[in-house]
Amino acid sequence: MKRFILLSLFYIFTIIVSAFALDVLYTFIYSNLQPRSSFQILRSYKNKYVNYIFVGNSRVKNHIIPSIIESKTNRKALNFGCDGITTRD
Repeated sequence: MKRFILLSLFYIFTIIVSAFALDVLYTFIYSNLQPRSSFQILRSYKNKYVNYIFVGNSRVKNHIIPSIIESKTNRKALNFGCDGITTRD
């Protein structure tokens, strides 16, 4: 019985240490990669200030031009519009 308890504690300890190590590794990799999504791009703007963020479908992407907004209002703007994904009914 003593051997069973020691082996169980060893496995529990190993699982906890492995989970912690994998979490630290995943967080390091996730925070240091090139941004691939809108959310990751926003996370990479740590010390930058953005006044306007446009999020939406392809109409937002194709019709809102941030450079025009920046020139008219003197404020920073980003366009995160994306092409629509078609779904089958």
